[in-house]
Amino acid sequence: MKIVEEYPVKVFMREYEGKKFYRLGLSKKDMNGNYVNGYIDCRFRKDVEVDTDKKIYLQDCWLDFYIKDKITKPFIFINKFDYVEDIIKQEVKDPFVEVGEELELKDEDLPF
Repeated sequence: MKIVEEYPVKVFMREYEGKKFYRLGLSKKDMNGNYVNGYIDCRFRKDVEVDTDKKIYLQDCWLDFYIKDKITKPFIFINKFDYVEDIIKQEVKDPFVEVGEELELKDEDLPF
């Protein structure tokens, strides 16, 4: 089951017995308009390490599971993602780059 999310999510990491475990922070509003927070386990490719409290944009991920003691344990497998900080740096551009060279007007170019 593929997951599509347009908003950034926060990754939390904890270490236990030399292994790193990850969770995604979830948030929603309840009936009274208050925010309720929850978490779901997630995994990354073997060569990927993410620091705790990092915000990421999910690009390629899906819902997966494993079975422990005959109980299904769901998690989100994140194959590709971008850090929010990296996207913000890319979006900050010089707005005058597309304008090109400076245009110089002469008196003979003016209609009056």
